[in-house]
Amino acid sequence: MNGAWNHREWAARLGVAGERADYLAWSLLAEGGDEAAGALIGNHGPGRALQAITTGKLTGKAVQRWREKYTNPPFLRQCETFLRRGGRILTPADAACPRQLNDLGDSAPWCLWLSGPGNLAKLTERSLAIVGSRAATRYELDTAASWSADVAERGITVVSGGAYGVDAAAHRGALTTGRTVAVLAGGLDRLYPRGNTQVLEIIRDRFLLVSEAPPGSAPTRWRFLSRNRLIAALTCGTVVVEAAYRSGALSTVRHAASLGRRLGAVPGSVESPASTGCNLAIRDLGAELLLDSREAAELVPGVWDCANQTALDGFGGDPITANDGLDPAMRRVLEAIPPRGEISLDELIAQTGMSTAEVTSALGRLNMAGRSAGGPGGYARQV
Repeated sequence: MNGAWNHREWAARLGVAGERADYLAWSLLAEGGDEAAGALIGNHGPGRALQAITTGKLTGKAVQRWREKYTNPPFLRQCETFLRRGGRILTPADAACPRQLNDLGDSAPWCLWLSGPGNLAKLTERSLAIVGSRAATRYELDTAASWSADVAERGITVVSGGAYGVDAAAHRGALTTGRTVAVLAGGLDRLYPRGNTQVLEIIRDRFLLVSEAPPGSAPTRWRFLSRNRLIAALTCGTVVVEAAYRSGALSTVRHAASLGRRLGAVPGSVESPASTGCNLAIRDLGAELLLDSREAAELVPGVWDCANQTALDGFGGDPITANDGLDPAMRRVLEAIPPRGEISLDELIAQTGMSTAEVTSALGRLNMAGRSAGGPGGYARQV
């Protein structure tokens, strides 16, 4: 191939060979979701598509842009560092690549960057996207956290975008009882937003961070919008907890609708601008009006076939549990305390996303109720 850079030689030094190396090169040349690049790759395969642009067989503005990047590819050093430190890539040539991504057609990703021990295909086999506004109300943050905890406890992986607000609450809630995956808009070598570094590091250590953007890439607006299609495609359904009229979370809902995924929305007051997006999703996009976490979990096919299914009471609602009667703050803190062992105050603050004052107040009430015990050195659950 023409150009100073030979992508296969470069990739071989990083342990990436064959068609996987071709897909890796495309990750550096074209933005994720570029349908022109997707169509070229789909028609010719990644290797022949690269040959076509580097040998001058194709012309056009997009081709010229890709050719220039091949001659001087961006982010090489950042990619090398990321892969040598244990990061991974996942391409359509890998058996472990989730096949539901093929539903995206020409906008399907040709390379995903992964950080963490999890298997993306297995994690998303039974999964639910929970998304919403960054500037969410306390009520909606509590809803996102508690519903995510309930959904994850039923064996469903909660997928969200790692952002402030509803995304972070969903991740934190899921971490208390089960599994979660964060799909980020920028390179995984720089976790963004910085204020969510702690929760993102926990997800990376226990499950998986995913990005279509190579290491070194900044989390730009168009990358946020582009990654939303991945959240929609990876999951069995999407729940929007709170969204204003122009909320970016609605793009995830629209992508999910276009892919035929099931939709759910938490209804809100018609007088609240923060709920306009959810109400429109119900009216215009066919989202189901959700009243509780059980209804959210039912968006995932076969959810009640799982081993931890709980019999419902005679009224069709959630069964009475030991957590009934606790206020949202108490419940969130209690769910963050592991069933065995102790957890420190700092870890509780990181897990719940609550302030020090909120956590200590909730702990005081839990201690008085006999549900937790301990002090500054560590807190444990009580039966």
